[in-house]
Amino acid sequence: MAPNLFITSTSRLTQANLLRSLAPTAQAKPAFSFASQGLSLSGHQPSTFLAFGPINQGLSKAEVKQRVEIALEEVGLIEKRNKVPHQLSGGEKRRVALAGLLAMNPDILLLDEPSQFLDHRSRRSLINILNENSHTKLIATHDFEMALETCTRAILLDQGKILADGPVKTILADESLLKNHGMEVPYSLKPHI
Repeated sequence: MAPNLFITSTSRLTQANLLRSLAPTAQAKPAFSFASQGLSLSGHQPSTFLAFGPINQGLSKAEVKQRVEIALEEVGLIEKRNKVPHQLSGGEKRRVALAGLLAMNPDILLLDEPSQFLDHRSRRSLINILNENSHTKLIATHDFEMALETCTRAILLDQGKILADGPVKTILADESLLKNHGMEVPYSLKPHI
């Protein structure tokens, strides 16, 4: 299983430095997605949108087509490959954006708030896709419940400084640490009567 971790930070600039220190080799190929990516596909059908990255990697038409089909299959949108953006839900657009990253076959997926603004069904779909995918993932999120389900390691940042680094469950169960930095223990880790 690829190592997966999440970070939460007030400064995303720290992500680039963190990635450099975590990348297995200097040759690692990262792919990055912002939370708002996918909300606008620039008027393109998903298949055209997904082809952009592989085309710019210099792949042949056959390789591009194959990568697009595989990526759409991975995110469960193969039947929507030729839809226009206004025919896709917000969650489907987000999955198209993720498929765009997967089509480039990166070594590391960098995701910034991937579950932000998703309804329950789309969020669950995203979590399932992330868990089924074998890429190393670096996820910046404030969705601690998602982090618990998708990540094995947590790095807690505040003002660009690393406050904690360790198993996700250990970090997110540390009430004192989280409280001192304006966060709360996720509901699933709180004791229930």
